[in-house]
Amino acid sequence: MKKNRIKQKLKFLSENDFLFEDLDESVLLPGRQFFFDEKLFLGAFENHEIKKFLKKKGVFIILRKKGYDDLDIKIEISTRYDNRITIIDNKTKEKIIFMRLHRSLFSAQELSSSLANLDILFIDWLLLQDVRQKSKKEKEKLYPGQKHHGLGIFLIIKRFIESLVLDKNINAAASVPEYFHDAVLFARHFKYLKPESQALFDLLREEAKTRSLKELSLLIENKKVSLQANHQKEAFTFNLGEMIAPNCSSLLEYFESNEYERRYRQTKKEAKFYI
Repeated sequence: MKKNRIKQKLKFLSENDFLFEDLDESVLLPGRQFFFDEKLFLGAFENHEIKKFLKKKGVFIILRKKGYDDLDIKIEISTRYDNRITIIDNKTKEKIIFMRLHRSLFSAQELSSSLANLDILFIDWLLLQDVRQKSKKEKEKLYPGQKHHGLGIFLIIKRFIESLVLDKNINAAASVPEYFHDAVLFARHFKYLKPESQALFDLLREEAKTRSLKELSLLIENKKVSLQANHQKEAFTFNLGEMIAPNCSSLLEYFESNEYERRYRQTKKEAKFYI
């Protein structure tokens, strides 16, 4: 009964370096196939297909509305683990969109025996910046890690990545947000792989109800937030690991498991943040 419910529910859930350990793609589960052409983007897409998906999801339309109508689009395969999409504003010669992606097999059997040899699209770096926008106040603070304000098109880029995952039936997309505010952007459709990390993240989001997202993110970055856990209290560093947007039953079953829920609740009950 549960499997039928998960099957009906199954769909893709939808700026950053990764902590994943890549597997040797030659080590496969029985019957598991992993086709990868190193001449293609993410081992599966022609460059014109990537441009087609960007166009179909409305990326170029929204950029034109924001005044970016003279663009240079680069789609590059540096190495198997370094596939890049760069969109440059020719007026300023600056990048307004930069994505570094790769695709490989991933295993987390220490968390669940079912999490083996998963085909994952990794978002290694995501930059979306409005290089022409000026702050209304000269001293207005940006979010940690920003040089410019964002483009406000995260949802559109999410849909673009979703289209890649669905087109090749990839098991999931993954990200390791470097900052709290980045994780909040992903949180609507991504979930932390480790239940303890998800619990800590949700506790932080509860703190965000009483202050602005930017303020809390800056406090975390400046070591003004402490975490008490396991009878110890220390300055909190935002490093919660992998967030996953599943597109396969094994990951959905893992996130819905009693063990994930038990570990999540235990951490949320025992941990406490101080600001």
